[in-house]
Amino acid sequence: MTSSRAGRAGLEELIALNDQIAALIRTGIPLELGLREAGRTIPGELGRISERLGERMTTGVSLAQALDQEGDHVPAVYRAVIEAGQRAGRLPEALEALSSVARSLHEMHRQVRLALIYPVMVAVIAWLLLTAFVWHVVPEYQATWISLRLEPGFAINLLSAMHRTLPQWSIGVPLVLLVLVLALRLAGNRRLHGPGGRLFASRSAGLVWFPWIVENYCQAIFARLMALLLQHQVTLPEALLLAAHATGHTRLIQSAGSLAEAVRSGQSLAGVADRSTGLGRFLRWLIKTGSEQGRLSESLALAGDVYASRAVRQSEYLRVMLPLLLTLGVGGTVTFLYSLALFGPTIELYSRLAVDPTG
Repeated sequence: MTSSRAGRAGLEELIALNDQIAALIRTGIPLELGLREAGRTIPGELGRISERLGERMTTGVSLAQALDQEGDHVPAVYRAVIEAGQRAGRLPEALEALSSVARSLHEMHRQVRLALIYPVMVAVIAWLLLTAFVWHVVPEYQATWISLRLEPGFAINLLSAMHRTLPQWSIGVPLVLLVLVLALRLAGNRRLHGPGGRLFASRSAGLVWFPWIVENYCQAIFARLMALLLQHQVTLPEALLLAAHATGHTRLIQSAGSLAEAVRSGQSLAGVADRSTGLGRFLRWLIKTGSEQGRLSESLALAGDVYASRAVRQSEYLRVMLPLLLTLGVGGTVTFLYSLALFGPTIELYSRLAVDPTG
């Protein structure tokens, strides 16, 4: 049995495990020997999983059975693809198709994360500079007003209030933003959840700021995985449920569950596809058309490519425009605040001196 201390395999570990198993099969090395030896040399969770799988297979169990003993440490859709690929005698192809879907999501997540680094750095530095300005420079303004016996105006009063409340807003505002980020991330995790969806949902939840991209990518993952499962002789109801749970998308899971129940009750998929509001309109149309023409897996593969292309185009556009827009927004706000803090008191000082040059 799996150790209770065993960790859960993440997306990167499963991609690497896919490549490892496919390479062993293609080179003709016995899986049990290759996995066991690789596990002893690979650090981290991937090495531990590989070694456990190899040890189990030396007792005579199949790879799918060895994976089943991993329980919730390996997502259900991954085990289903392994079993389906073995049944069809096309395990390397099945694993490579699954890796292709996983890699594309991983790359999109990486691009968006990199796009956020520069604007976040600008915002942090600007906030620190504003805090330092209020802490060190505003008292000098106040001393100047007192020494010249001038009546303070709006700008100096505002800066004085900022200086008095410096601990509250300099710490409070970042904390509020952090709470908002965590709350939004939690909301994303609630929409994208479940052990079956852990293979992809953790990365999708990381893009919860951009729901249109997440939506298109979940549709792409669902369509591609369902096509893959059907091509490897997985039953239609089972393929619907496994592909939906792999996305971790709540509405997709609910829609796929309704479709699976309808198919099990004897209804045709084409007849009930239009009622699945959790599926995209284009995907519903292709499912209906593909079912009627007996080419469902081909239609699903096409739908997966279309939705993935949409998500990639949107993420590329976001990768280019997001740093620009955030930098302009942050830079413009910071420039305005610094201008207000620097020139506001200066203009008020000149105005007061012009009215009463003797002080």
